[in-house]
Amino acid sequence: AIGGVVNYISEKPAPNKTMQICTNSAYFSNGNGLSENISLKNSTENLMFGINTALKSFGDFADASNQQVLNSRFNRYSLNSFAIFSKKKFISSFYYDFSINKFGMSIAPALALITDNSHTNHYFYQNLTNHFFATKNTFFIAPKTKIKTNLSYQNNNRQFITIDAQNPAINMTLQTATYETKIEYATNKTTLISGIQGYFKENKNLDAAGKIIPDYFMNTNAAFSLIKWNIVKNLFLQTGLRYETSFVKIHKQDYFGLFANDTTLNYNNLSGSAGATYQICQKLHLRANFASAYRMPNLPELTQYGIHGARFEQGNMTLKSQRSYEADFSTHFHSQFFLFDIALFYNKIDNYIFLSPTSDTISQMQVYRYTQADANIFGLETGVEFHILDKLDLKSTFSYIEGHQNDEYLPFIPQNKINSILTYTTKNIGFVDKMQLSLQNIYAFEQNKVAKNETQSPDYKVFNLIANATTHIKKQKIIFNLSCTNIFNEIYSDHLSTLKDTGFYEQGRSINIGVKFLFESRKKM
Repeated sequence: AIGGVVNYISEKPAPNKTMQICTNSAYFSNGNGLSENISLKNSTENLMFGINTALKSFGDFADASNQQVLNSRFNRYSLNSFAIFSKKKFISSFYYDFSINKFGMSIAPALALITDNSHTNHYFYQNLTNHFFATKNTFFIAPKTKIKTNLSYQNNNRQFITIDAQNPAINMTLQTATYETKIEYATNKTTLISGIQGYFKENKNLDAAGKIIPDYFMNTNAAFSLIKWNIVKNLFLQTGLRYETSFVKIHKQDYFGLFANDTTLNYNNLSGSAGATYQICQKLHLRANFASAYRMPNLPELTQYGIHGARFEQGNMTLKSQRSYEADFSTHFHSQFFLFDIALFYNKIDNYIFLSPTSDTISQMQVYRYTQADANIFGLETGVEFHILDKLDLKSTFSYIEGHQNDEYLPFIPQNKINSILTYTTKNIGFVDKMQLSLQNIYAFEQNKVAKNETQSPDYKVFNLIANATTHIKKQKIIFNLSCTNIFNEIYSDHLSTLKDTGFYEQGRSINIGVKFLFESRKKM
């Protein structure tokens, strides 16, 4: 998504009156990577709960030119848990996630220090620790009306370790609390959703030699309403409004001489959308939408001052909110053996905020500055799917996007790509219940529509082969996975890759194997 979207997908509970234990292990040849996942889920009439632990550990991977991408190693440890209580009048869900992440940075100062190819992070890595708590509640107050309330809290500690883990170069903690309450009223013809939502953020720099984001406090509150109408049999309309007000206070501190006093910023904006869906027949739908929305500059865009990969990024305190006007049209045809989708979109954005490469350098690194200009971003996404006989399936998608500011191209616009996958499925071969074999091809077109001081990227094509087989031992399911990514060891750099400036390429060929055991016990009804 152009604006940046995070889609948090909750862990799926076990079926009713069922206990599940699942283990999922995998090995990746490139980077000598290991992945292990163990989960336990249980479901009763009114209570469902689960816990999942995971480990991922990778050494430095090799690019397709057989260069070892030094310090690309990373380690991740995580725990996820949930509990869901349900009664006739309400459903309450609780979530807790914890993770420790250590990501090596393949930057020039680190390369001379790395002398091994282990999984251990020694020098120049990010140490991220995150706690996330959330509760989601639905109350059924009438046959056609329900109220939803969601609350969450997140504590994220980010450290940048150079040489001494006991004395991080950067050490900051970001706390975020969010809330949302909405009421939903639905009839056969109309759905109305109204509510309020917002968040509080506080960033604090702890004892460390440097800073990349200053101390700040932010509060955002919004009210919204959305209505859907089924006007006639095959015509559906939808419209919505959202008003948001935001307050940001950047605290006085020694931050590169930018803030002599506390700085306060205020933003107030209104967003709206309207759309229609027309069902010509059971297999064919048409959709059209128009929306006007805003996005306030975030803190890195306003204040960033530091290293990001192999570049040096600088924020801009004069940035304004950007305002977009978006229109899109899509067609969807779905039949038993053939599917076709196409969506066209056009965005006119006033004061579009983007990171722009410059000809300046700091510490021998190219400087990238956040700036803004009126811009136009447009493109399309289309896909086809053929169900050939019962066993063969072909899917192919094409994405095209282009961005302009005045008479120049916008930087960091992704390459246009075709993603195709041919899948063969067969069932009941010996002890194998189901087997799938897929061949995937990703073709990225040359990106030569670049901004000033931005490098072009040649086209590339990557082939992946994926096979999996499902069998049972008594009633327990076992899934075997075997894949080979970048089969032909294509030497390439994606246009948006931060490795481009380091002289390294994307990951080369990797052979990966995995096995998943699912143990399931059902209680008698």
